[in-house]
Amino acid sequence: MSIVYKWNLLRSPLEVLQIQYNFDDFEILWNEETHYDEYADIIEHLNSGEEVYALYYNQDVPVCMTRITYFWKNGDFEQYKLQHPAIQEALTEEEIDANVWMEKDCRLVNHSIEQYLTKINGDLYFLDKVGYEHYLADMNIHYPKLTTEAVITKESLLNELFISEETMEQMLGALQYKKNLILQGPPGVGKTFIAKRLAYLQMIYKDSERVQMIQFHQTYSYEDFIQGYRPEAGGGFQLKNGVFYDFCKKAQLDANHDYYFIIDEINRGNISKIFGELLMLIEADKRGPEYAIPLTYSEKEETFYIPKNLYIIGLMNTADRSLAVVDYALRRRFAFIHMEPIFDEKFIHFLEQNGIEQSFAQFIVNAMTQLNRVIEHDPHLGKGFLIGHSYFSTAIQSKQPAAWYNQIIRYEIGPMLEEYWYDDTEQAQRETEKLIFKE
Repeated sequence: MSIVYKWNLLRSPLEVLQIQYNFDDFEILWNEETHYDEYADIIEHLNSGEEVYALYYNQDVPVCMTRITYFWKNGDFEQYKLQHPAIQEALTEEEIDANVWMEKDCRLVNHSIEQYLTKINGDLYFLDKVGYEHYLADMNIHYPKLTTEAVITKESLLNELFISEETMEQMLGALQYKKNLILQGPPGVGKTFIAKRLAYLQMIYKDSERVQMIQFHQTYSYEDFIQGYRPEAGGGFQLKNGVFYDFCKKAQLDANHDYYFIIDEINRGNISKIFGELLMLIEADKRGPEYAIPLTYSEKEETFYIPKNLYIIGLMNTADRSLAVVDYALRRRFAFIHMEPIFDEKFIHFLEQNGIEQSFAQFIVNAMTQLNRVIEHDPHLGKGFLIGHSYFSTAIQSKQPAAWYNQIIRYEIGPMLEEYWYDDTEQAQRETEKLIFKE
């Protein structure tokens, strides 16, 4: 038998719950000077061997659930605490005498969990856990366990990314306002890296189940993206749903959690052709079932809509000459944030943390800054063609830094410069040689 105790929190539980300690008995430690009689029913069910869960709500919406492992009244906790000195760190001196309870196995919940609750009294409910888990399995919904590593905060993200707090706020604000955001910039500024972390930051934790990423190309079609007929092995054709259709359906079934659809190289595809009639429905004020419309290949009375909890993040490479100017239909429906290379003191510190000596890190910054200055002032190139910092942010080889750096110049940045100055190979070679580190 599973018992659930409802707790309504003023803020999102994911912001309140501090998953800081990971012992055998608990991962979350609460302590509060609250009247003990309120929790007598929890103690009773724990002592009888039943599973007791805390179901956390925010604004009357169930958000997450944890399993209560222990509950003590004031002094009863002292003996356990003496056997586990590390727990002292989890309690301030002022709170030592408060009631204490422990929880673990924190997971998000689907709003449908309320259908599997039967009231006992007050805020205490029976939970048909088997029925609820069968529902999740049938809907192909999986919620990972929340851990310290999975929790994302603005502070942790700013330490990880080469963007300012102001830029991050602009990104978050634009995404909330328009629900559709395009991160544009030259190669190597970390557009893909940032896009996923923006999604995780809005979730407050990492959940790859609610993030889908695809890449557009010139032959990408409505049938790939939304819906279309596909040939079968035995002959004939069958109507099959595309990746965006399936992801929207998944988000519709989980309305109290946000979902993020990331499109790399969004300007490589024919937007009107790929989105079709859904180009109107991606607008922030045309989301939800009240705006449902029939699709091109709809059968009978079937209609489709884009849910309010789905966000679209597009990534655009401004240095790709093969792409036409982005059409007005796309610009009107998306907010645009331009990203630039960051070769500054923070980047030098990052390289030093990864074993690169300060003098060599400074050489990299100076060399790339000078190259970008040349590119920016070239009348045929400009800011959209600058070289980004992420070329030097992965697979750092601190034992042979010169060889690692020169490989990046010769095999990644050099060929790009040849493309930039395709009509002046001597300048491309000249700028490449300026970058090479000569011991």
